Amino acid sequence: MRFRYEGVMDCRAALLVGGGAKACAFGCLGLGSCAAACPFDAITMSDRGLPVVDEEQCTGCGVCVQTCPRGIMELIPRTQKVYLGCVSHDKTRAVKAVCDVGCIGCGLCSRPKITPSGAVRMEDNLPVLPPDWSDYETAVEKCPSKVFVVRDAAGLGHG
Repeated sequence: MRFRYEGVMDCRAALLVGGGAKACAFGCLGLGSCAAACPFDAITMSDRGLPVVDEEQCTGCGVCVQTCPRGIMELIPRTQKVYLGCVSHDKTRAVKAVCDVGCIGCGLCSRPKITPSGAVRMEDNLPVLPPDWSDYETAVEKCPSKVFVVRDAAGLGHG
């Protein structure tokens, strides 16, 4: 944390004040603007200050995506089994300085030995995952940052 934010409890407002209190410039500001904006009450904030989407309530309207001032929220297909829990484009040292679970852009997941299908490619220090990525197990297991979130049958993510 760079500083303690005591202003209006809104992500857009916090971002205007020095870029927000969080040290990662790509991280969730944690004030719940996405949850407040959701017309279907499909988003709650975890005790870690991160949004949790109830996929049964979510209609995919995209209001949360439009509301997030950092562009962190993304609509993904319900059938997509794996997604990234990080959107930082920073390089290894900068990521490690502010986050324990941020993607360090090592590219391990995009290597043919790890993902034989070649489905994963690196772009701007982040892996780009196809919605139908099926040979993800080794990448999830070997990722040094444990940045992948795997959905279970109920649609809940765990990393």
